[in-house]
Amino acid sequence: MIIKSGSKAIALSLVASLNLCATDNNATRLDATVITTTGFESALKDEVRNVTVITSDEIQQKGYRSLNEVLDKAPGVTSVGQGIDIRGQGNKADTRVKILIDGVSINMLEATTTTTPTWLMSLYDIERIEIIPGGGSVLYGSGTTGGVINIITKQNFKKPYAEISSMIGSYSYKDLNLAVGGSVTEKLSLKGNFKTIDSGGYKHGAKEKSSSVGLGLNYQISDNQNLSITPSYFKMSSVSTDLRTQSQLNENRRATGRVGDKFKYNRKSLNINYNVKISDNFDIHFTPSYQKLEFNLPEGNPYVWDRKLGANLKSRYKYSNGELVFGYEYMQNKAYRDLNVDSGVQHMGPMTIQVLAYHDFHLEKQTHSVFLLNKHNFTDSLSLDTGFRLEKALYDIERFSQNTTIRNGGTPIKSTPITITESRDIDNYSLEIAPRFKYSETGSVYVKFERGYVSPTPTQMIDRERPTPPARTGAYRLNGLKTELFNTYELGVRDLVFGQLVNATIFLTDTKDEVVYDGSSSGYDWWYYKNVGKTRRTGLELYTEQNLFENLKLSQSYTYLNAKVRSDSDDGYKKGDRIINTQRNKFVFGIDYEPVKKLNLLADIKYNSNYINGSGIKMPGRTLVDIGVIYKFPKGFSISAGVKNLLNKKYNLSASNYRVGTAWETRYMPAAERNYYVEFKYAY
Repeated sequence: MIIKSGSKAIALSLVASLNLCATDNNATRLDATVITTTGFESALKDEVRNVTVITSDEIQQKGYRSLNEVLDKAPGVTSVGQGIDIRGQGNKADTRVKILIDGVSINMLEATTTTTPTWLMSLYDIERIEIIPGGGSVLYGSGTTGGVINIITKQNFKKPYAEISSMIGSYSYKDLNLAVGGSVTEKLSLKGNFKTIDSGGYKHGAKEKSSSVGLGLNYQISDNQNLSITPSYFKMSSVSTDLRTQSQLNENRRATGRVGDKFKYNRKSLNINYNVKISDNFDIHFTPSYQKLEFNLPEGNPYVWDRKLGANLKSRYKYSNGELVFGYEYMQNKAYRDLNVDSGVQHMGPMTIQVLAYHDFHLEKQTHSVFLLNKHNFTDSLSLDTGFRLEKALYDIERFSQNTTIRNGGTPIKSTPITITESRDIDNYSLEIAPRFKYSETGSVYVKFERGYVSPTPTQMIDRERPTPPARTGAYRLNGLKTELFNTYELGVRDLVFGQLVNATIFLTDTKDEVVYDGSSSGYDWWYYKNVGKTRRTGLELYTEQNLFENLKLSQSYTYLNAKVRSDSDDGYKKGDRIINTQRNKFVFGIDYEPVKKLNLLADIKYNSNYINGSGIKMPGRTLVDIGVIYKFPKGFSISAGVKNLLNKKYNLSASNYRVGTAWETRYMPAAERNYYVEFKYAY
C-alpha cells in the first residue's frame, strides 16, 4: 500500500511539473491561421477537423532535401518510393491524395505515367504546408479519399527580406539558394528566389541536377482590393541506376551494374489571386491558374506533358451565427503522350526482324463545379459544418497505336492502325456533415461524415479487347466505367491538456466500385478496367506536443492503420487481403532543445512498420534516427549541420521481381546509409 501511494504521488508530481513548466507556445500555435479547409483564412483553434501545419522554420532547420522527407514526419503520411500516401491508399495514392501548390492540384491526369511529381518545386519558397487527412471533396472535388496536402508558397513579402544559403552534404550534394523581397512602393511588393542543386546519388553513377525560379508581385489596389501574381519555373534532370540482387548488395551496396537513362522534367506555373472585400461581411476571391508539367523520358519511354487551365471563384459571407462559403470552379486538364518503342533486332530462324511500335494519346477532362460550405453556430459551444459539391466532368479521349515490322532490312510492313476517339460526361457529387462541440476554452470534439468520389481517369475509360490470334493487339472500346465512391466516418478531439497540445482522431473509410485492372502478361496486348473492388480502412491518428522549461520542445505522433480488401476482385485480390503499400504502424518522436540561447539541438526518431509492395514482396519495417544542430549568430548568420540515418540502418527503398531465363529473381534499390550535411545561411 505504501508503494502504491508513493507511485501515485510521483505520478501526480510529474503531472504538476509538466503543468508548471509548460509555456504558452501551444496556445499561440492554435492561433495560427490555415486556409485549406475553406479557402479563407481562419484560426486553427476554430477548425473542426484536426489539421497538421508544417512551417517554413520547421522545414529549413532540419536539412531536408525533398518534399517527401518533409512529409514523412507528418502524422498519417507515408512515403513509399516516390509516392505520398495518407490513410493507406496504397498503389492508388496518386489518384486518391490531392496535392496542391497554392490551391492548384499537381496530380497527373494520366496517373499511370508517373507518380505525382512532388519533387518539382523548391523547399525554400514554402511558407507552410497544411495537411487535411481524410477528405476535402466538397472544396477540392475528385481524388481526396486519403486527404489533401496544400503547399503554400510565400505570400506576404511586404516586409523587406534577403537570404542566401548553401548546403553541402554526402554523395557530392551541394546547393545554392538566393531569395529577396519587400515593398517597392507603398502599394507594390515584389519577391524573387532562385535555387540550384547539383548532386550525386547514394549509388555510384546516379546524378541529379535541378534549378528553380520563383517570382511574385503583390499590388494593393485599394483598401479593399488586392492583386497577386506568382509565376514559377522548375527544371530537373536525373540519371538512374539499376536495381541489384541481395547478394550483389551484400558485396557493395553502392555499386551499380549499369548506369541508367537520363530523365528530364520541368514545371511551369502561373497563379493570379484577386481579392476584393465588398463589405465587412462579404469577401470574394478569384484565382485563375496555369500549369504545365513536361517529362522527357529516355527512348522506349514516353514523352508526356500535362497541362492545367483553371479558375476558382469563391466567396465568403459572414452572418450573425456563422459563415457561408460558396463558389464555382472550372478546370481544363489535358494530357499528351508520344511513345516510340524499338524492340530491337530479333532472329527468327533465317529471318531477322525489327518491330517499331508507336503509341500516343490525347486526353482531356474538363470539370465544372459548384460548391457550398456552411458553418452555423447554434451556441458558443455547439456548431455544425455542412457542405455540398456538384461536379460535371466532360471527357475527350483519343488513342492511337501502330506497329511497323522490318524484315531482313527490307521494306517496312505496317500493321493496321488501331484508333479510338470518344467523348463522355459523368456527374458526381459530394457532401459533408460535421457537428462540433466545444467543451472548454481550448478543447473540442467533432464527428464527421463525408461522402466523396474519385472519378475515372481518361485512360481507365478505354479498354483494349482481347485479340484473336494471329493478331497481337485488339481494338479499343469505351467501357462505361463508373465513379469510385467513398464514405468516411471520423471522430476527433483537440485540446491543451495541462497546457500541452493533443490531437486524436479515429476513422473508418469504406470504398465501393473501386477500379481494378485486368491485363495481359504475355505478348498479346489487351486490358480491361472494371468496377468490382471494395475496401475498408480503419485507423487512429495521435499527435502530442510539449513545450517545457521554455527551451525544450517535444513532439510525438502515432498512426495505426488497418487497410483491407472487402471483396474479391479480378486483379487477384481476395477478401481479407492487406492492401499493398500500406504500413500499419508509424511513430515519430521529435526533440528540439536549446541548451543556450541561439543554439538548438534537434533529433527525430522515426519508425515505420513493414508493408507488402506491388510485386508481392514484404518490405521490412525500420527505425531511423536523424540528429542536427543549428546555431544562430548575431545579425542574421547561422550554421546548421546534421547526420541522417545516424544508426546506419541498411534498408531498401523498393524491390521488384525479374524473370531471368525460366527463373525469377528479386532486385532491390538500396536507401542511403549514414550521411551528413552542413548549411551556411545569411538572412536579413
